Amino acid sequence: MGDRRLFSPRSLFDSLGSSEEFIFILTSVIVGIGSGVGAVIFRFLIQGVEWIGYD
Repeated sequence: MGDRRLFSPRSLFDSLGSSEEFIFILTSVIVGIGSGVGAVIFRFLIQGVEWIGYD
């Protein structure tokens, strides 16, 4: 077995770094995180408008 690792982030990045799949995965993760944060901010904006207008 020796000093070989089963999972190394650097080797995973090196193997995916030049492929189109890595770009697609990275883009989808960024879009997913952005939409989640945007949805939370939108909820706070709706609550703020309700607080200002209806309370």
